[in-house]
Amino acid sequence: MKLSSIGALIQGFWYQIPKHFPHVTLGEFIVMPNHIHGIIDIGVLKESKEKAVNDVKKQTKFYQSIAPKASGVPVVIRSFKSVCTKHINEIFPSLGFAWQERYWEHIIKDVDSFQKISNYIYSNPDSWEDDKFFLP
Repeated sequence: MKLSSIGALIQGFWYQIPKHFPHVTLGEFIVMPNHIHGIIDIGVLKESKEKAVNDVKKQTKFYQSIAPKASGVPVVIRSFKSVCTKHINEIFPSLGFAWQERYWEHIIKDVDSFQKISNYIYSNPDSWEDDKFFLP
């Protein structure tokens, strides 16, 4: 899969995620013409975990249940999408680049699932021509 300029920017920002979120390890990743696939491994640093526990104790139960966790997937994805959107729209202002509002996530529970999903991501470009959005 040959990356467009936008695809290259997105790929570059993806690989910078661990610089901004040191508890994150990245797995397989691919930029497709109209979507991306990637594995994010969220580990929690001991200091961050202790701080989170102390912060949670200060919050009401209601806010505890709805507040996004600073180390969680939603915060990482929101930050990633935000930096991509900002830079892409600065470089290509007439494009009006925007992500879809939501994303799909799945918790990988074992090594077999991890391997299956990694293989799916790696081989995704092979099935691009069968995608309903493929344009020859």
